[in-house]
Amino acid sequence: FLTQNFIGKSLVRWRDHLIRHIPLGGGIYTAIKKFLVTVFNPSSDKFKDVVLVPFPREGMYSVGVRTGSPDPKVAKKLKSKNLANVFVPCTPNPTSGFYLIVPEDELIALDLPVPEAFKIVISMGLVTSEPEGGA
Repeated sequence: FLTQNFIGKSLVRWRDHLIRHIPLGGGIYTAIKKFLVTVFNPSSDKFKDVVLVPFPREGMYSVGVRTGSPDPKVAKKLKSKNLANVFVPCTPNPTSGFYLIVPEDELIALDLPVPEAFKIVISMGLVTSEPEGGA
């Protein structure tokens, strides 16, 4: 309610300004805020879909988010024609993670919204999605 009117928006801008000017903390705050706005913004198209990717080794899987196709200069050095960029977030801080270039046929698509996947990662798997058909 507060952020929907002029006074509330001014207070939020003032608070953000103060936090951004705290040594060290300000940079971290800004990075986390941008990341969260990107992840939880329904109109964001930065993250395409949620996938399982064999990582850190074959036989083990990590939850990742497809972010598009690799740069053509990078992709031409690899033998596979169908490659995808995948971001594998770290637990419990998803603002850090691993950037992987993975053949499309090694990815397993998940029917899971991006924000829900990040909740699973942040909670170290303790928070799970609702079972199919409701609970």
